[in-house]
Amino acid sequence: MPIYEYICSTCRNKFDRMGQMSTSNEKISCPECGTLSSRVFSVFSATFKSPGGDRVPSEVMAGMGSGGGCNCGGTNCC
Repeated sequence: MPIYEYICSTCRNKFDRMGQMSTSNEKISCPECGTLSSRVFSVFSATFKSPGGDRVPSEVMAGMGSGGGCNCGGTNCC
């Protein structure tokens, strides 16, 4: 079950809730003030360790290796 993030337009409280995808666009009540709140776009980041043990941000990892996860098929991200 996905976790959705919300922000209250009244008190600016940020909170999250697990929910079904079929109800992802429904507004829910803010736990702080009770105002109906809309879902916001969620952003995430990941860090990987290189073979040498260094921490490497996910956007750098996307450009490594054959194809590199890049649509151009190269070893460096477009």
